[in-house]
Amino acid sequence: MKSSVARVLVNPICDHDLFLLWTAGGALIWNIILAYAGYVLGQNFRDIDKYVGPAATACIVGAVILYLWRLAAGDLAAQGLSHALGWALR
Repeated sequence: MKSSVARVLVNPICDHDLFLLWTAGGALIWNIILAYAGYVLGQNFRDIDKYVGPAATACIVGAVILYLWRLAAGDLAAQGLSHALGWALR
């Protein structure tokens, strides 16, 4: 399926060899950029960690609080629903 979609979309514009060349070139550029970014971030890890570490901790704590709140609210809603429907089930 994917090759047929690519064939329909690529053929009017260029042949497969040119498409492969542009795709490989784009992938090479992205890999170079990402490898360089990883190198730079790795060299400055301690400086970056001063800011990212507390922000990541705050995000995790916030996510846990939100999860527990939704869990409690869901349990309360389920209890309220079952209690409200209890009279109808008797």
